[in-house]
Amino acid sequence: MIILIITDRNLRSFSFYLIFNVSFCTILVSIGNFLILDTSGHQDSTPLCQIQAFFTGVMETAQLFWQTIISYSLHVNINRYEGAVLYLQSKVIIINLLCFGLPVTIYVVLLSNGLLGVTDTFTCWI
Repeated sequence: MIILIITDRNLRSFSFYLIFNVSFCTILVSIGNFLILDTSGHQDSTPLCQIQAFFTGVMETAQLFWQTIISYSLHVNINRYEGAVLYLQSKVIIINLLCFGLPVTIYVVLLSNGLLGVTDTFTCWI
């Protein structure tokens, strides 16, 4: 999907922009999950474990926010609310700040309070 949007100018619409951001988040979550660390026997979380928890947590939360924006955009299109899609398109910067900035802020707070790290399972998480 990402390659199609980058290479084909006809696909560079607002709808595909939203799908691009969900795909981008999904790829980054997959990369974060690839970094599975062996946390067996470790009581303390390492910095790499905290980075993995931060990375996957932010992108999974951002993914949820982008899916919410897509759902709202579909709702607006189906019900044909006049001017709502144009309004959303004009607020792209605010949508980006909400969908990426809010998860980063939440996870910076969690990271600074030492709440990210080793869990009872094999992964690093909250």
